[in-house]
Amino acid sequence: MDRKRRRPGHVREAILRLLQDAPRPLGALELEKLLHQQGETVPPNTVFRALRELIDRGTIRKVMVARGYAVGSGAERISLFCRECREVTEAAGANIFDALDDLAAASGFSVARHIVEVAGMCAACAGLTASQATGPLPAPPGVARASRPTPGTLPQTPE
Repeated sequence: MDRKRRRPGHVREAILRLLQDAPRPLGALELEKLLHQQGETVPPNTVFRALRELIDRGTIRKVMVARGYAVGSGAERISLFCRECREVTEAAGANIFDALDDLAAASGFSVARHIVEVAGMCAACAGLTASQATGPLPAPPGVARASRPTPGTLPQTPE
């Protein structure tokens, strides 16, 4: 059996290229399959090890809600995951992270890192323009949208 000698980091670099070219987060087994299609025979444990190394370096992040991996560290960023097209975009959220730190501190909890992911539908899939997407989505026909209580107050119950 003739095996090609690969330099260290070859699988890591190939996985990073696949993730950079992907329009959505990819799972480990998807990555293994794509590598195989490119002529690389890589066992799953090697793929998982390379993913762990890329995460540890801050090059990629695991997007839990998408059950996959994407380029970027996600540090101090909020991942917005579209359930329709499966695309992940990032949004800055310094004020949200500050509020989480305050909440944790009030409970005597020390924060090591923030992971905030939001699942929903992007403006393109919802058929909205960027200017329309700034507010909440309209309720579907025949469905009343529930109002949210003001933070720190209890919702009113009908009598």
